[in-house]
Amino acid sequence: MTVRLSLPSAAQFADFRREAGWDVPDPDRCRRAMDSSLCGAVAYVDDQPVSMARLVGDGHINIYLQDVITRKAYRGQGHAGHVIRALLTHAQHQYAPDLTIGLFAADGQDGVYAPFGFRTRPCNGYGPGMFARLGDLAIADNRQ
Repeated sequence: MTVRLSLPSAAQFADFRREAGWDVPDPDRCRRAMDSSLCGAVAYVDDQPVSMARLVGDGHINIYLQDVITRKAYRGQGHAGHVIRALLTHAQHQYAPDLTIGLFAADGQDGVYAPFGFRTRPCNGYGPGMFARLGDLAIADNRQ
């Protein structure tokens, strides 16, 4: 297994999302997502991509660990940990030490991130993580 500090191609990104059971944006949106990412890491076994992760954000105050995906046949073998470690090592050399790095763990996967020092929310001083799809937000006429 080797880890390369690079983003997957848009097609590989779509394949990872499809295998994970996540929605798969059209090819142009996948390409733009890769182009807009700060950095990525991909683990390869026999030159086949088996795990990926990427960093997104502004790179000055906040970044997010996003799209940590491992192909089903390779889960439980430590590949996700290797790509996470590669990205976090890169981030520690690239960004200010007080920059905040966040993530949204898939259900039951918080144990993958805890060994790196990520804390589960809510915790003392921090409320729950939240999310929404942009189209589902109730924002019309919500002015005070």
